[in-house]
Amino acid sequence: MALGRDYNAVFSMNETLAQSTVQAARAEFEKAWHLPLEPFHVGQLTSSFADMANIHGGEGMAGASTAAAFLSRFVPESGRQWVHMDLSGSYQKSANDLWAAGGKGHGVRTIAAMLARVCEGTD
Repeated sequence: MALGRDYNAVFSMNETLAQSTVQAARAEFEKAWHLPLEPFHVGQLTSSFADMANIHGGEGMAGASTAAAFLSRFVPESGRQWVHMDLSGSYQKSANDLWAAGGKGHGVRTIAAMLARVCEGTD
């Protein structure tokens, strides 16, 4: 919602990794925006009934950030060496100035570039 259909959201507790992902998107002519993900977002997922809640329903809820925080709980090192790209804008219902209608694969080139960097050992 926050970024509309034209940007992918980038979440990471590692600032360097987040910026590297945004730079990779820019180099691939894709649009990405770094949204906040902090340890306190994970802390908002406490539950009286389970190990953690999968949603934070309090006032001032940061829905996208707490959703990424939920995912970070399943990654080693509390998600410190992890980046999440929300590709919610990967399908376009109707054409606009940037995109044709249908699946647009927006973000795939960024992911491929990031994986190539990891395989090459440059990131």
